[in-house]
Amino acid sequence: MRFYVAYGVFLLLLSATAGVVLARARRDSRRRLLILTAGAFAMLCALVFPFGMEASPWALLRNVFLTFLEVMQIFAMNLGFLGETESLGVPAWFAWLYSITLSALYVAAPLFAAGYLLTCSRRASAQMRWLLSRGDETWFFSEASEKAMMLARDVLSREERPVVVFCCVSGDACDRVAEMGAIGLGKDVGALGGSFFRRRDASVFFMGDDEERNLDAALDFIRRHSRDERFIFVYPFTSRPEAELLLNAADMGRIICRRIAENRAMVYREIEDTPLIGQEEVTRILLVGCGWIGMEMLKALLWSCVRKGHRLAVEVVDRRAVSQRFYRECPGLRDYGVRFFENEDIHAFDVNRLSDPLSVSHVYIALGSDAQNLECAIGLRQAFRRVHRLHAIDDTRMTPQIHVALNRLQDTAMDFRDRGGQPYDILPLGCGRCGVRTAGCYTEDTLFNYKLELRALIEHLGYDAGSRAGNRAAIEMLRKAAGEPMTHRKWRAIVAAQPEAVSAFYRYEYNVASSRAKALFAMCCARDGVGYSPEEEEGGAVPLYGCVTEHERWMMFMLTAGYQHAAQTDHMAKLHRDIVDYAALDDTARAKDRSTLLEDKPAE
Repeated sequence: MRFYVAYGVFLLLLSATAGVVLARARRDSRRRLLILTAGAFAMLCALVFPFGMEASPWALLRNVFLTFLEVMQIFAMNLGFLGETESLGVPAWFAWLYSITLSALYVAAPLFAAGYLLTCSRRASAQMRWLLSRGDETWFFSEASEKAMMLARDVLSREERPVVVFCCVSGDACDRVAEMGAIGLGKDVGALGGSFFRRRDASVFFMGDDEERNLDAALDFIRRHSRDERFIFVYPFTSRPEAELLLNAADMGRIICRRIAENRAMVYREIEDTPLIGQEEVTRILLVGCGWIGMEMLKALLWSCVRKGHRLAVEVVDRRAVSQRFYRECPGLRDYGVRFFENEDIHAFDVNRLSDPLSVSHVYIALGSDAQNLECAIGLRQAFRRVHRLHAIDDTRMTPQIHVALNRLQDTAMDFRDRGGQPYDILPLGCGRCGVRTAGCYTEDTLFNYKLELRALIEHLGYDAGSRAGNRAAIEMLRKAAGEPMTHRKWRAIVAAQPEAVSAFYRYEYNVASSRAKALFAMCCARDGVGYSPEEEEGGAVPLYGCVTEHERWMMFMLTAGYQHAAQTDHMAKLHRDIVDYAALDDTARAKDRSTLLEDKPAE
């Protein structure tokens, strides 16, 4: 009877261990080997334990210790008790099955033990490398995701390279982390002791593929380390709407938290680096795919291309009905004139259906995967080339420019050629200046864009006359730093000098988004050679960047943020009384715009 019970318990433990290991595998946990080892030990204990013997407490305790001893002897290559099955008269078939099972565990046990020791050795080696590493700054990544790897490669290729540490590393990721010169730890970043963050300036990146998980991990880390003595920079990669509320409710202490919306960062980098406004009165842009990236691009185009005497015409093609979502998010833009082609087969779309296919200057493609984006880009390049040739237009410049959202195939896309060796001129979206090879969209320059962030902080601190007066010294210091090349280390020094101002800046997403938009618009105007004059008149003939243009830009930004005009301003309801033409503004609003522009003249 004892063997039947033992074997039943063994099968239950085997099933439980297998289920836990498989569940952990789906979650990509680092503890699979440890669970497997513990399961093997428990299963062997179940086979060895003398079920049905004395039931007194002392006898039970003695049997438990004897079982542990016997199992450890099995791990030490002692298998002498297998003959018990014959002496106790159990059925032959059961004795045979029992012996086979125990023999398999006997063979596997040393392997499990060796694997566990190897894992411990790896962890000890990683911690030793951490202790012996040199550098003033450490970047901690919460997990070894693909995009975290891409960012780490870019950071480690720079001259001022920090110490890079990946947490929750296991399996093949250990080798990939070691190859790039980083340190891999098996622990969760939230479980690391305070000594890891006291030794050097620390930045922690929650950069997994699951945005909800990134947010939860960041909140847990903030709760554990908000009272640390040194500043810790925390970067949760999430654009979830509840992130702002949950992070604002957290006690930050000396933690500086900046949310990263990677889609928006990619779009803003593209807007900054690509001149969109030419000599024509109308700029025509085709947007293929209106998901997260496409919607962000559409909104940014509407406010970044505001110029006096110029009009933007955007046409959107998507396989879904996206106009309802756009007008739900931006109800004030129903009469703007964005043209939607909905429920279309993207790859079979005829470009002749566009309002003026010969005048399209830029095409942006974001369909969700690299393969789909590249296939669509090649098809559209061929279609536009055909239309230009049929109208006897010399297309040596390869118009329109085609920009594609890519994660892993940036260099490959730029090398695509037809059978005659002519390049398709496909440009990765958000990967730096057009035609320049980069490590991809997950680079330090694209995701963090310190130059834009610094100018946005200046705009925030000088929001009105009272703010400028109180922050004049800080603004002057930031303006001086804006003229120098920026790195993460310099950005940390700037933030450490103004921690309260920076924390207030990142507290509300509206402050950050509005300030970034104003700074980016000023940078684009300076890049395009747009004249600057705060005395700009509404009916002037020369295109100038001043009060009128800035107000139109602000008004368009507010409309893309979901605001509408109302007699009284109510930010919760997204209503604002100044969403009117510049001529209809009162003197107070005009004076505020003029004083802001006088203080914040864009750099030449």
